[in-house]
Amino acid sequence: MSKKSSLGDPSGVTDVVSLDESDLKESSGLAVSNREPLHFWSHNDSGGEARLYAFDSTGRKSGHLNLKSTKFEDWEDLAAFVEDGVPRLLIADSGDNDFERSHARIHLFDEPSPTKKSTLEDNEIQTIRLTYEDGPQDCEAVAVDVARGLIIMVTKTKLPYCGVYSIPLPSRGDKPKDTEATAKRVCSLPIPMVTALDVDSNSGDLWLVSYFHGLCYRGGPRSMQLQEQFSRAPEIYELPRWKQIEAVAIDGEHNVWLTSEGKNAPLGRLTPQALAAQRTQVQGAINEAKQLGHDD
Repeated sequence: MSKKSSLGDPSGVTDVVSLDESDLKESSGLAVSNREPLHFWSHNDSGGEARLYAFDSTGRKSGHLNLKSTKFEDWEDLAAFVEDGVPRLLIADSGDNDFERSHARIHLFDEPSPTKKSTLEDNEIQTIRLTYEDGPQDCEAVAVDVARGLIIMVTKTKLPYCGVYSIPLPSRGDKPKDTEATAKRVCSLPIPMVTALDVDSNSGDLWLVSYFHGLCYRGGPRSMQLQEQFSRAPEIYELPRWKQIEAVAIDGEHNVWLTSEGKNAPLGRLTPQALAAQRTQVQGAINEAKQLGHDD
């Protein structure tokens, strides 16, 4: 749980710590707890146990959650949300590098305390067997948009585009059993290698992370359709220079929390102030370029 230096990182990342869990070798999902302030959940990509690991903001392990009998094929993302006043979590078992899975799985359940060791039984978990209307997809970016009542998926490809899909968010009151859903394509975006997605529940902003940048699609009126929001030009941000960022989570104060692959993975945040500084720097470069053009 040691502090890591972020001096000289152009992204402006702060409060960087190491996650103190030797079994967490590939932090593939990240969620900010809605049960305990400044606590986080994460998980491995594949292999090992079907388990979530909980940490505090110093990187110290504070608890874990075992999902008894839940299949652990290729977990790729994690989301925290609040439904009818109840903190909930979503795990996306949605990776498909070879585009050959007959279906992905989305698991939803009430968030336990991140300060305890817990186990969930099968009858406490809602599982969705997910297919896509145009065939198998590799997806590492899944988020819950409570305001729209949607689960949003963004695919990962090596080509310079990705697909955005959605399914309705099931009610917490639905019986915890396997159901089936077909994801409908919303739009395409000119972004390769998307690895994470989250929704700022206060502003409606949608945050995408790729191997190269962070992209923020600003929210608007609650009546705005998802396709319209993604049609707007995003704000593009530099990310910390870490090994491979595959997880993002937005807290209630608009901090963008990130983590990366590897043993003792880093956890840190881009504050609203750091993001504003990046925007100012970009605008300064644009103004300088315009001035040079006038001078010529």
